[in-house]
Amino acid sequence: MLLRRLTLGTGIALGAALLLPLALLGLLAYTEAGLRVVVERIPERVGKLELIRVEGVSGTLAGGCAVRRVELVQERVALRAQDVSGRLGMLPLLWQAITVHDVRAASVRVTVRPARTPPRRPPRFLPRFLSIDVRPARVGELTLVPMKGQPQVFRDLVASGLVRTTTLRIYEARGALNDLRLQGSALLTAAEPLELRGSARAEWVADAPQPRWLATAEFDGDLDRIGFGGQLIEPFRADIRDGAVDATGAWSVRSKLWVRDFDLQAFGGSGFLGEVSGDLALEIDAAGYRVRGSVLPAALRAGKVAVDFDGGFARRVLDVRRLVLSHAASGLRVETRGTVEGVPEDGPRLALRGEWRNFRWPLGNASPPVRRSAGRFGLEGELPYRVQADAAVEPAGLPPLRARVGGALAKGRLAIAQGEIRALAGPARLAGEVRGAP
Repeated sequence: MLLRRLTLGTGIALGAALLLPLALLGLLAYTEAGLRVVVERIPERVGKLELIRVEGVSGTLAGGCAVRRVELVQERVALRAQDVSGRLGMLPLLWQAITVHDVRAASVRVTVRPARTPPRRPPRFLPRFLSIDVRPARVGELTLVPMKGQPQVFRDLVASGLVRTTTLRIYEARGALNDLRLQGSALLTAAEPLELRGSARAEWVADAPQPRWLATAEFDGDLDRIGFGGQLIEPFRADIRDGAVDATGAWSVRSKLWVRDFDLQAFGGSGFLGEVSGDLALEIDAAGYRVRGSVLPAALRAGKVAVDFDGGFARRVLDVRRLVLSHAASGLRVETRGTVEGVPEDGPRLALRGEWRNFRWPLGNASPPVRRSAGRFGLEGELPYRVQADAAVEPAGLPPLRARVGGALAKGRLAIAQGEIRALAGPARLAGEVRGAP
């Protein structure tokens, strides 16, 4: 009898020892009260995390919970998230893995902070033997704030990934940066500075009839310098070489472009230049865009033309602060400034002013009918563009003359509505149409 009572008591004790943790786990995982207990016991500081703050929780860990605000501050990064929700997988907790399903956040702001002291030991994302698996996360607005330069805002971001002690693998991510649609994958390795490598695809879709832009790239490096290379696939082909991104200092992008088959017809222009190829150097930073190099317009049959561009691009408007085209063989130099605005009609809206000198035509002819010309011009509006030009011209075998022209430039033709030529015999007025114009 005594043995039976001891056996029964031992069984009850063992059962209680097993059931009590399960009951406690169920209380924490499946009740809102349990969720609040977990949140209240999160320390404000742990390890290199200087601040952990979780506010406005509701729901349950296993069934799905919502958090009004989450704030994490680490030595190099500060993160603030609003209106976060998700569901925690319970079974993976047994092998020290955190699996989070259906994570959503209305907004996330990540601020990169300068390192205050050199690390005393190799950096890491998580404690050893712990991992976090996110499947997937959706963020309405992600703002990245670099140490220098303007914040970058990504929208409609969807990503899935796995965080381990020293690695963060993003299996797939997609989102939008302004009008760019981005997609890619990456591997980040905890180091000082942070190392990363991966691949990306970028697409920009303009309103018809303007073409879409499509590019792919692979990158490898760290936050001090990210090297990249790739291909521009549409609307023309170009190889992207020797690219470098400075992501932590004064934000900048540099690369070389080998252009293969650029054609103005893809942008609503004429085939006047034919296919254009060339080698260009590109720089992008907070001040804007700069392009330098040379191009070869096949249809001109006049050799290479040097290009020097300085400008910016925002809200589908290209701000041409300075564009210089020069042809060494003839001495031609064209300089222009103004704006080019993408519109959904037949072509871009132009507001350009400029000057030229040492123009001759045909450009590649050693004894051209037009030996030399210099003047000013203006292009405005949408197709057909309003044209104004004032030039001094030296025709072959004739005395110099002065010409003023006003009209409309369309695809392949120039309609002259008002024209005046002044020569030795006096002024003459003209009107008509020139075909084959650019």
